[in-house]
Amino acid sequence: MLRAQEEYHKLESNLSDLQVKIIDTQRSFDSIKGNELSLLNQEFLEIKHKLDLNNEEIKELMVQERELQAQINIANEEIKSCLQKISYEKKYFDIDGSHQERLKVRKEQLNLEISTLKLNDSETDILIEQVQKDIEFENNKFLKTKDSIITQGRIIKVLSDQLMSFQQAKKDRLAAFHPRMPILVQAIEQETRFFSIPIGPFGKFIEVLKPEWLSVLETFFGTTLNAFLVKNTEDEKVLRNIMQKCNCFASIIIGSDDLFDYSKGEPDNEFDTILKILDIKDEFIKRQLIIHHQIESTILIKDRYIADEIMYNRPNNVTACYSLHKNGRDGFKIGGKHGSSSSIPVDGWRKAPRLSENTDNQMLSIQKSISNADLEYKSLLEAQKSHILSLKEMKFKKENLENQKKNLKHQMNEKFNELDDINEQFNEKKDMGKIEIFEENIKDANELIENYQGQYGDILDATNKLNKMNILIKDELALKKKQILQSEESIEQLKKVLNDLIDERIQKKADFEHYKKKADEYLVKISEISENKIEQEKVVNLFIKKASQISKRVKVNHDAHYLDNLIKQMVKRLDDAQQRLGSTIEDIAQEFEKVQKDFQVVSMEVKELEVLHDDLQNTLKERRLRWKYYRSMITLRTKMLFHHFLSMRAFNGKLKIDHKAEILEPIVYTDHVTNEKNMFRNNTTKGLSGGEKSFSTVCLLLSIWEAMGSPIRCLDEFDVFMDAINRRISISMMIDAARDASTTQFILITPQDMGTIGFGPDIKIIKMKDPERNQATLTFE
Repeated sequence: MLRAQEEYHKLESNLSDLQVKIIDTQRSFDSIKGNELSLLNQEFLEIKHKLDLNNEEIKELMVQERELQAQINIANEEIKSCLQKISYEKKYFDIDGSHQERLKVRKEQLNLEISTLKLNDSETDILIEQVQKDIEFENNKFLKTKDSIITQGRIIKVLSDQLMSFQQAKKDRLAAFHPRMPILVQAIEQETRFFSIPIGPFGKFIEVLKPEWLSVLETFFGTTLNAFLVKNTEDEKVLRNIMQKCNCFASIIIGSDDLFDYSKGEPDNEFDTILKILDIKDEFIKRQLIIHHQIESTILIKDRYIADEIMYNRPNNVTACYSLHKNGRDGFKIGGKHGSSSSIPVDGWRKAPRLSENTDNQMLSIQKSISNADLEYKSLLEAQKSHILSLKEMKFKKENLENQKKNLKHQMNEKFNELDDINEQFNEKKDMGKIEIFEENIKDANELIENYQGQYGDILDATNKLNKMNILIKDELALKKKQILQSEESIEQLKKVLNDLIDERIQKKADFEHYKKKADEYLVKISEISENKIEQEKVVNLFIKKASQISKRVKVNHDAHYLDNLIKQMVKRLDDAQQRLGSTIEDIAQEFEKVQKDFQVVSMEVKELEVLHDDLQNTLKERRLRWKYYRSMITLRTKMLFHHFLSMRAFNGKLKIDHKAEILEPIVYTDHVTNEKNMFRNNTTKGLSGGEKSFSTVCLLLSIWEAMGSPIRCLDEFDVFMDAINRRISISMMIDAARDASTTQFILITPQDMGTIGFGPDIKIIKMKDPERNQATLTFE
């Protein structure tokens, strides 16, 4: 006890000293961070501002330099043009009358040929437009068929998996709960370490009396039907180890033997509850379902509208209500908080039923659905082939028409050029005074060039001067940055010292509380020993009193001297024995009892911690598995959507996603890959044009948005580098995606005109007016 008190007072003094050190270090930290670092940052920004101003001046000089160079080039072009015109004037100065007549005849002939070519060009435009409409219509049918093929394939896959689970469940009913459930149940039956045999799976002891509710109830109970019931944590630990060995995991519920009365929580007899339509063969399982799912107060009403009216009136002892869908398989959860009207769809159970052994009718229905789905799938494949052939023929026809149009354009350009030459020859004036004017223009242009070259030299001198100033400013900026880094290092060092002092204070405070608690415990023990001593004295006096009532004090046959010698001998023998043992027998007994109690307490704590550790490990493992499953589903959906959106532009591609390496690489093919060589040549986005890259980026964003379910989706200037076709398809694709996601807000910002895009009543356009000089606020139309 004295040692605990000494440590207590010593730690109290150390805590005060540490608090003083922490305050001093905090002041130094605040001083450097608040004063020195702020001043250095301010000086750094001022120097940076000065550097930016110099750079702006250099940019302005460079603009002036480019403008002067452009003016010089214009003057040189003027000189060149004047020389050509002088040569032309001299060449055609002697044109005779017969040549003029031939030009007039050729001009009339050219006008007639140009009219014919224009008519043919207009007819070709009409044909190209019609073929383009046919291609778009056929392509839309192709894309819809392609989506239907993908959907139908998924349906076949789901139905096949469902049929396989039904077949396994028919062989062994326990397989409906989990493929390895029969192995787990057999291992439980063979285990001998259980205090009480676990009960489960729950669904094995439940029978549905009204089969029409079977599918909805399977979904309602979920994984609870796979659960096992134990009565203590020791059995839970044994069962969890068995599950791990069998690789079959299910929920474990720890319950008591309390068969409580649940009748007070049931609604009126007019309502069918889940409890009433179930035949539960185990009362303990029934109590657990009441606790976890409130089956005694969840009512079942087939008609959805009747259920909605009943739940709107909030009947007594009713916590939830379920109704059936018209298809007889799905259902609805009816009612909301405070009597509000709402209905939530509930998908029926698609796997093998766990609450019923009769699966023949359901298996026949699934097999029939698979046959129908296969026929539909083959029909869609044939339709897809037909669409592909039609598209090829239409594109070939369009390509021929476009080539024909190019030839017509080329012929018209040649005719127009020849006609312009003839008109220019008719308008020429045979005047030698033009040559003198052109020579005067050449002289003026040379004078301008000399003037511009002088200004160009002045700009170069000013630019060199500013560049030298920039070098000095950058050196000064680097010095300030170095000082800032030194101050930040000092701050980090002080911060580390401060954290170490705080950690030391926390440790000292914990030790302080420990020894304070020990001192209090010793005081309590001393008080208990004192009280025990008083009680023992009372017992001794009571024994003496009772012994006196039976007989008087017994006479001693030996004298006092003999008894004293005998006592001394006994005391000496006792002391010798204590010296050999190192302590008294009472002390050893008390110490043994104390150590034994401490050992029992620590053993219980270790067992509880082991159980907790196992629970946490299993929880962590389950959460990681679930997280990886969600991530894989999001990745799969993103890849499928990316391929779907690319196909709207007749592109092809895929997403390469590596979660471990943290790589997301889109691979886009802009044309149909016909051989392995082309596949490897066009498999990156580096070879795409600006519009194709922007379109691919939009497809990637849309697929990630849809996979992750983002509530608000924004894009700014997404079509800056797009051509007209990519832009039209991208905007149409995003509008369709926005219409499909009715609970999602799309915001698209573009500097380009939206007049050619068709919109609907569900799209709002906010257009800003052109900005004006000195305008402080934005205005919208």
